[in-house]
Amino acid sequence: MNKYRLEILDSGNITSSYGTQTLKIAQRIDFRISETRELLHIYILHWPSRQWCNANDCKRDTLGIRLRDAIQNLKKNYSYPYPPQIILLGDFNDEPFDDSLAGHLLATRDRTLVKKNDLFFYNPFWRLLGESLPHSYGFNPDSICGTYFHRTGEVTKWRTFDQIIVSSSFLKDDRWYIEEKNTNILHYPPLDDLLRIKSRIFDHRPVFSYIQRRLNDNEEATHE
Repeated sequence: MNKYRLEILDSGNITSSYGTQTLKIAQRIDFRISETRELLHIYILHWPSRQWCNANDCKRDTLGIRLRDAIQNLKKNYSYPYPPQIILLGDFNDEPFDDSLAGHLLATRDRTLVKKNDLFFYNPFWRLLGESLPHSYGFNPDSICGTYFHRTGEVTKWRTFDQIIVSSSFLKDDRWYIEEKNTNILHYPPLDDLLRIKSRIFDHRPVFSYIQRRLNDNEEATHE
């Protein structure tokens, strides 16, 4: 991390009790953007594998609900018109359309809805659920259709489990905004080859995104 761009102010783990278990919801890291002195809150997470917590397990609902609760508590420290700048990222082991994200976290594909109501998050990875390149006769593109390679999958061997989700502030275009054309799944052939080797413990493609500051006159672009 470039300390001249970001300064870590605080960090902590978010957990929740579920019967006799403790669920690890996320790790929150609070940054100060050095150039503008604004705050940036990043939630890093790795939710349970579906091998141990299946798609219909109630704990998956709890993960989404408790993450939203934690974010709502953070928002109590902010007042309109400056909502907090929040980024959620990691391996959710759920897809964008699953209840934990779409239903409980309110991470939607609809940018217009997010701009109108900051209760919603924008999840650009809705756009990356299918094949990245279209099929055509005689053309076999090296297309991407997910981030996680599920070797034994019966309906599909690919899932979009790894995602970067942003709060409504990144769609307002008044301070920082998400540069969605640079938000994607990393396509790097040597890593793709590793995915298909049974003996290698590697089954996720990396994901990446840019956030950029709105420029004033005579300023150069700032990326994070």
